[in-house]
Amino acid sequence: MPLREEIERAFVKFKAEDGGDISAEFAVPPADSALFAGHFPDAPVLPGVCLLQCVLAAISKAGGKHASLVSVSKARFNSAVFPGDTVLVTGRPSWNGDDVTGKFALSKQSEENGGSAEKVASVALAARTGSFN
Repeated sequence: MPLREEIERAFVKFKAEDGGDISAEFAVPPADSALFAGHFPDAPVLPGVCLLQCVLAAISKAGGKHASLVSVSKARFNSAVFPGDTVLVTGRPSWNGDDVTGKFALSKQSEENGGSAEKVASVALAARTGSFN
């Protein structure tokens, strides 16, 4: 199953504010998911590309069209994401036709941190949207 589809299956909640802010929640699948294949044997960590795909899935949901990555101008990864964690993406996409840019924050909640939010990453990116197929 393609990465995009795996991430979309992990979608739990989505919220869009009147001011343009969005938030999306993803339930990270168990260690036997294809998302963890080879990353890393005996110590699974969600790859950074999967976190970027979470941002693209949130943009897609907000715009009603599939978003594809064009460029990443900033990516800072602060903490690892493990099977069973919950990832929250927040940010404000800026739309210009089919082009979208934005800065997004990713945090996680896990049993290890007592359910409180822990910063995972911050990214600034550009994407292009198109119709869902």
